Amino acid sequence: MTLARMLLRYFARRVLRIGALRSALAKVLAGTAVVVLIAIFVGAVYIFLDSLSMDDDAWSLLFTMAAISVVLWVQIAFLIVKTLFLNAQGMLGLSFQLPLTNRERAAGFLICEAAMIAAVTGILSAGLVGASILLHGPAAIPRLLEAILFPAVLTYLVLGVVYQLMAGALARLPLRRVGGPIMIVAMFALLLGYATQLGSITAQVSRAYLDHADPMVWVGILGWLSQSYGFAVMLAAFVAIAGALTVIMIWLTPNQHINASRYINVSLDRWLLRRLNPYDRALIRSAQTWLAAWVALAIFAFLCINPVVNPLWGFAVLTVGGFYQFAATLPLRMMVGGPASPWAIYGRLIKAQIVVFAIFLVPGTIIAGLVNIDHVVESPLPIIGCVGSVLLVQWVGVAFPAEDDNPFSVFVGLTVAIAVLGTVGIAVAVLHLPLTAVVACVVLVVCALVWYTVEGIRVNESRRRHEEISPPRKQPRWFRSIDAADRGRNSVVPDVFDR
Repeated sequence: MTLARMLLRYFARRVLRIGALRSALAKVLAGTAVVVLIAIFVGAVYIFLDSLSMDDDAWSLLFTMAAISVVLWVQIAFLIVKTLFLNAQGMLGLSFQLPLTNRERAAGFLICEAAMIAAVTGILSAGLVGASILLHGPAAIPRLLEAILFPAVLTYLVLGVVYQLMAGALARLPLRRVGGPIMIVAMFALLLGYATQLGSITAQVSRAYLDHADPMVWVGILGWLSQSYGFAVMLAAFVAIAGALTVIMIWLTPNQHINASRYINVSLDRWLLRRLNPYDRALIRSAQTWLAAWVALAIFAFLCINPVVNPLWGFAVLTVGGFYQFAATLPLRMMVGGPASPWAIYGRLIKAQIVVFAIFLVPGTIIAGLVNIDHVVESPLPIIGCVGSVLLVQWVGVAFPAEDDNPFSVFVGLTVAIAVLGTVGIAVAVLHLPLTAVVACVVLVVCALVWYTVEGIRVNESRRRHEEISPPRKQPRWFRSIDAADRGRNSVVPDVFDR
């Protein structure tokens, strides 16, 4: 719990007080956007379910479908959060300054991961939860627990046990250095495996509803226990299983070590090196970029086999490195030399992202064309989408700089971005604007993203330069250094206690 409190304090001081959230007005606007989006979800679901308020069979079907969906949401959130925490080497390094055992360190990070996953699941489930309580009152709470909360907790714990088993197995093999990407790809494979079964599970539940029978699917086992043996029996079974899985997950946690470097030794051709600036090389050699590349290639391969959408959409995941790019390139901006303009810094950041996209997009387009020539014909839309994701990620990385590679800034930035863009998208859909107006709105949003990102760079750079040249704060006359006698009152000798 010591580490969890430290991380909570870090979140309050280094995430909620820097970047875009430094202003109280920005905090209010971001919170308002999230609340408005949740209220829209609740209102839409309430209107849809109002006619079903007296149909018990329909509500049973609805709660079973909710349990099926929650498992998918938790898997998606688990994959995102684990990817963020794998990149959090700076946060891991901070924990080694505390007198903690490995189990305590693991428990502290697991609490933070669980809180972030709970936030994602809670926002996605807010519509059904709010509408159910408004329509049925407190009587809906037991059904919501067995359909949403308990399945979400068990799914997270099962995924955590599987993840720790893989981590322990890879630690005993000569694959430790690539263990993180392997585990992320394996969890993505589990997500795809469940996603491919959603159709058959949904059909089975719908068939049982039409036949007026109880649906027997493993996802809805808690609901079946509650209906067959009572809520108390189901609650006791949940507590026993959840407690056992929690103990196993913490016990299986292997020792965590800080990577020797955040960069990978990628060999580049001399011709290419001469055309790449330090920002390009920093992003290409970043371990965070290559972790995202593993996931992007896995998605690309899956979409080539099962073309639900154009496989080139999979390369949008490559933007993950952009979340950390602005904070990671701070040493480059602190080097001796003339200060660069905000637009120049922004251009270097965007150029580096485009270079990474080109490295993967060119051969990816050729492979996708060999699979199906229509993928090449339809390629402009995913390419434009990937460029848009670059602009969005750069805004998040500048407005919510991820100091020490902390995952909280990225998580908060993504939440605010999705809330704002989601609210704008819903407003455009409700107003039924013509195509020209929609295009104009998109152009305005892009221009706003670019302008705000450049303005954020200007503010951050100005604040950094001010901190570098600011004189040290004068101590009051009554202040006496703790080691003045030991230093012979020589103020030239530096000491950490005077800092």
